[in-house]
Amino acid sequence: MITSSPAVRRTSAVGLVLAACLGTVPTAAAAPAPTMSKSEARLDHYYDQRLGWGSCAKSSGDTMGRDLDKAGVQCADVTVPLDYADPRGRTITVAISRLKATDTRHRIGSILLNNGGPGGTALESPPEFHAWMKKVGPRYDIVGFDPRFVGRSTPLDCGLPVGTNLFSAGHSRAGFERQVALQKDLADKCRATNASVLPHVTTRNTARDMDVIRGALDEKKISYFGYSYGTYLGTVYTQMFLQSAVICGNVAAPRDPEVYWRAIERSRAAYPRFGALANNIGPCAFWDRPREKPTQVKHDAKTLIVSATGDTRTAHKGAVALHGLLPSSKLITLKGANRHAIYGLYENACVDNEVNQYLATGRLPANYRTCSKQAGLQPR
Repeated sequence: MITSSPAVRRTSAVGLVLAACLGTVPTAAAAPAPTMSKSEARLDHYYDQRLGWGSCAKSSGDTMGRDLDKAGVQCADVTVPLDYADPRGRTITVAISRLKATDTRHRIGSILLNNGGPGGTALESPPEFHAWMKKVGPRYDIVGFDPRFVGRSTPLDCGLPVGTNLFSAGHSRAGFERQVALQKDLADKCRATNASVLPHVTTRNTARDMDVIRGALDEKKISYFGYSYGTYLGTVYTQMFLQSAVICGNVAAPRDPEVYWRAIERSRAAYPRFGALANNIGPCAFWDRPREKPTQVKHDAKTLIVSATGDTRTAHKGAVALHGLLPSSKLITLKGANRHAIYGLYENACVDNEVNQYLATGRLPANYRTCSKQAGLQPR
């Protein structure tokens, strides 16, 4: 955790919208985060850097960049330290885009977007998000960013022989053992080519990058919208940079292959096709231990949480659990929708209107909200 004078580094989320909670149930325990004084951190030149805004198109064949240019979006690279404990060491860049507010008289500030993943890009998102925000869109500078080592940010290439690590363990123990060997090999290959970088590919460092982005934008406060994993990232950010924040806890991946095998076997009866895929072992089981402890729930925060009862990726019970740990939060529940990522994408007027009202006023709904697939609003 980096601390310094309130005038320079303190942040406050104007509007924190968490558009789906991770499936991991949050934990309530928390250890104090390590702190560094301003003199130790020596991060001022990162926060005070002047961004070189320009065209988003990298070449004549860059369709996404040209589309962003046509929409009035500009792009820039933010320089951040690879290792925040060694700010004078190697640096990397984080690619960002910005669609500036046009209603400057009523401008609220900047809103930072994350599309989840982890590993999702958001550089392309400001124009679409602006449309979803309707009347409140022109009041924000809408900022998308590609997290470190993702998209147009400094790349990380492990030279892997496969395009994905998502495979099924199959029907037998022999198939599972082949997966254990494959996933360990993928982890070993990445460690062999990027051992000095991998320890710094963390959610906490991405949150630190977000605060450098805030500083480079010359914002004392910033709003944030996150889908899926972006819920966790957003709450980690508030935990690290706000005094009144709570985050959704997570745990390291199990190391013992038998843990995964038992989960696969338990799932076969109920999920004969996908149980062996969803519960299969992955490279994370073979990563080195993280240098920092996972961020855990500690403080209350006023946040708006949006979740569908039939979310296909992050179970609704996770959103309910997070809401229970955040007494000041409000939960919007969309009933009857088997959908992951709701706001804007699902086109539910009830959900969209509630989120936009919050972004416009900064005031949470007076009561909990339950929306239906037909967009009818009901007090909970």
